[in-house]
Amino acid sequence: MAVAMTPAGAADDGITYFDRFLKSTPAALMEFRQVSFDANGRLLSEGVGRLWFSQPWKYRLEYDAPDHFLLISDGETVWEYDQDLQQVIVRPFSSEGLSGIFAALSAGDLDVVREHYTLYSGIGGDLRWAGADAISPDNSVRRVRLGFDGTLGDLKQVEIIDAFDGVVRMNIYHLEKGAEDTLFHFTPPPGVDVVYERR
Repeated sequence: MAVAMTPAGAADDGITYFDRFLKSTPAALMEFRQVSFDANGRLLSEGVGRLWFSQPWKYRLEYDAPDHFLLISDGETVWEYDQDLQQVIVRPFSSEGLSGIFAALSAGDLDVVREHYTLYSGIGGDLRWAGADAISPDNSVRRVRLGFDGTLGDLKQVEIIDAFDGVVRMNIYHLEKGAEDTLFHFTPPPGVDVVYERR
């Protein structure tokens, strides 16, 4: 989809929707269908998943198909659980990079997002878009785009463009405000490999 993007301040519509969403949605569940493409637009995969977040810095991302993957942050620790590999990676939480939609949404503060991304606004189709271009050249995510319903202000679509121009598109079909705090804690199952990373 072609989206006309303009720097913040010239047409701040999409960024205004993003800011309102952060302030009005401190916690939520989003269910989505996801498609991934390579830099040439070739379809790589399709799947479904769920994202819970609770400000500040708590999130839980689950993929059911085709991969079984779980990513959880309680604001202090991050766990990555690959069920197919039977492996858990544990690392300290860091707000640096904000390399995904889950971190950006759980920040709860547009100023924090601006520390790592240059923000843009745009209109494409029926959606109002907020684009975020990574400031650091080392960021694995080059751009994140958030599409909001122009009438209700709900987040409807997310696009994540990586450093190699691959695209992940999440189409959100259900959004429900609120999330239980127990969702953001994790204990590795018995028998899995646990790898600890330090920053």
